Amino acid sequence: MGENLRVPDEETKGIVESTMDRRLDVYVWDMDETLILLKSLLNGTYAEAFNGSKDLQKGLEIGKMWEKHILDLCDGYFFYEQIENYNKPFLDALSQYDDGKDLSDYDFDQDGFGPSSDDDNKRKLAYRHRVIAQKYEKV
Repeated sequence: MGENLRVPDEETKGIVESTMDRRLDVYVWDMDETLILLKSLLNGTYAEAFNGSKDLQKGLEIGKMWEKHILDLCDGYFFYEQIENYNKPFLDALSQYDDGKDLSDYDFDQDGFGPSSDDDNKRKLAYRHRVIAQKYEKV
């Protein structure tokens, strides 16, 4: 156990001390509650619940802004726009089409993935599922 331990040098001590003095914010995101609130902003029920004391139009604007940010996040990290119409029950559903190719330099935006359900597109969808699964494994 002790073989990996070492005495920190002065530079390391300074970094650790300055980091420990800073506040660390940790955010926990309950997506269910977020989506309920988002829906109430988009359909106006949030403002209606306050009997006129909330600005309905401002709530709609905030809801649309949230919706855009959520979709951008889903698209940027989970290929949302590319795979939203391919409803598979779990990420391994197409694993038999995944040939294990190294995807570190793979260009998902230029691979010709489309609506066809041939084996070539199933392989490309399997690649996307693998990348998504790997992102979840890192958490």
